[in-house]
Amino acid sequence: MIHTSTPPQNQRTKEFISEVRPVTKLPLQGQLFECEFNPKEYSDLLFKALDVTLSEDVRLARDKRKSEFLAGRYCAQQALNHYGYQNIDIPIGQDRSPQWPKGVIGSITHAGNRAVCAISRQSVGLGIDYELPVTDKTANEIGNLIVSEKEKLLLSNSGLPYANWLTLIFSIKESLFKALYPKVKQYFDFLDAEVFSIDHVQQTISLKLLRNLTPEVRSGQIYDGKYCFHQGGILTLIEY
Repeated sequence: MIHTSTPPQNQRTKEFISEVRPVTKLPLQGQLFECEFNPKEYSDLLFKALDVTLSEDVRLARDKRKSEFLAGRYCAQQALNHYGYQNIDIPIGQDRSPQWPKGVIGSITHAGNRAVCAISRQSVGLGIDYELPVTDKTANEIGNLIVSEKEKLLLSNSGLPYANWLTLIFSIKESLFKALYPKVKQYFDFLDAEVFSIDHVQQTISLKLLRNLTPEVRSGQIYDGKYCFHQGGILTLIEY
């Protein structure tokens, strides 16, 4: 049975972060957890209160970034508790990615006042992303950087407003990047993968890689994802 996790009981932490609870909308070979946090209640003292390491490079960041980092790492720690890892640290690697304990892979995302973490022992690759819908103005400004003309044609028949489906495609491509990066160790652009199938009933979406990244991760490979509308935003998952 999965139980929710409650942060240490003092007024400061209660005002900053909620209990960590499971998310069941996206099935995966692992577990998915989320929490809500209030950036306005952030303080550096919360790192110690929540037993999360405040590294020097994070200490130098803006408070907004530090509050997001803290919420994401705390959510991940509580998720790992369900696998028997008690308050284990999740350090930042040289490439800025989370360093998970041996035998576990994970992915962290945050947007607005929500942090989400996915962890698994069975998956080879795992990427999670949560986004709040962009505005029409932003969608028009960044659209050509996110979707190809072929994708525009496919998604214009989706029945979703342009800004919503652009947010969906942005998010699923972010999830793909997070799922592949630990293996390929290189960055690639949004237009290096293309959505070619989407099922709004099953809420599944498939992408094709358009460039070679490593000898094993090559152009033409297919990745299947899942998505759902969640708490005013869009949650996407790539797992393989």
